[in-house]
Amino acid sequence: MRPSAPPSDIRARVGPSAPSQEDLAHYASQLRKKDAKDFRQYNEMVLEELVPKETGREARIDKRRAQNESRRDRATSPEIRDKDLLGSSDFHEMMARRRQQKAAKQEEKRSAAETKIAAYQEKERDKIAALLSLAKASKSQDALWQSGGHQ
Repeated sequence: MRPSAPPSDIRARVGPSAPSQEDLAHYASQLRKKDAKDFRQYNEMVLEELVPKETGREARIDKRRAQNESRRDRATSPEIRDKDLLGSSDFHEMMARRRQQKAAKQEEKRSAAETKIAAYQEKERDKIAALLSLAKASKSQDALWQSGGHQ
């Protein structure tokens, strides 16, 4: 008996397959990185052969001299005022404007609160006046004192 052949719609993959575009792009990227690294290392080696680096105590002394010189250059650089760097507006002027704006806002809030309080007080005066007039009206009629039966 012979084994039956696989159905025609299922194709078994046998052997290596072609790399995908993603794999090819990754491989090319890795290759570029390796070439750049090799190029840098080669340049460093050539520079080292042509102009060897100083080592030991002399190298440290030269490094300190270079640092001191850069500090001296920085110390003697021309002075630039903050006004020139930041523009014509002065920090103190800006802070004064902010204080004025804040004070104006507070005054506005205070005046709004005062008007609310005044309106509330006027309402209360009107209520008290209405209650007093009711009490006087009822007292003049003696309605409260006579109808209650208190004698």
